[in-house]
Amino acid sequence: MTDMPEQSNSKTVLTIGNSGQIIAIAVAIIYFCGFVTVTAYLGSLGIKEYEAFRTQYMISGTTLLILMGLYYYLVGRHVASINEDTNNVRDILVRIGATGGYWELYAQIFPLLELCFFIVVSTFVCSSLLFTMSSRALISMIIPLAMGLFFIQSTIINKDSKDASKAFLLLIGIYYLAVVLAFWYLADG
Repeated sequence: MTDMPEQSNSKTVLTIGNSGQIIAIAVAIIYFCGFVTVTAYLGSLGIKEYEAFRTQYMISGTTLLILMGLYYYLVGRHVASINEDTNNVRDILVRIGATGGYWELYAQIFPLLELCFFIVVSTFVCSSLLFTMSSRALISMIIPLAMGLFFIQSTIINKDSKDASKAFLLLIGIYYLAVVLAFWYLADG
């Protein structure tokens, strides 16, 4: 008979061996992303340099993955759930008594406005991480943008959708539209 090690009844999700493997895989992914990013950038300038180990690869890879994660968190998940968001807005409008053709159109437009707003927010954040912003108008827009986002998110989280009013939902839509139009007007390259 072969001696089989006893299996423990407790399910250990993360062991030291597993965490070491996860860290090694994460470092390899970060390094690969950084290598591709740096090599592609240098190649666009006509420089062909293939050093195997550079800390610049780790920094570039980490920055790339942070920006991609941030963009997915702010924009990608809203794109993936736009139909569900439209149905949620429609349900909220029906619950508060906002029915009719105009409100149905608003239920279709609101998730698109929210998506455009989050594109603006992610553009601000990613641009500020990568570049220095020289436009004073854009820099001055960051404060109302952040305050509005904080107010809307805290109000929506703390407020039950039954307590929302038609005016509140219209004001959020107008705010989203104003931010997108202001960004479009002020972003000068």
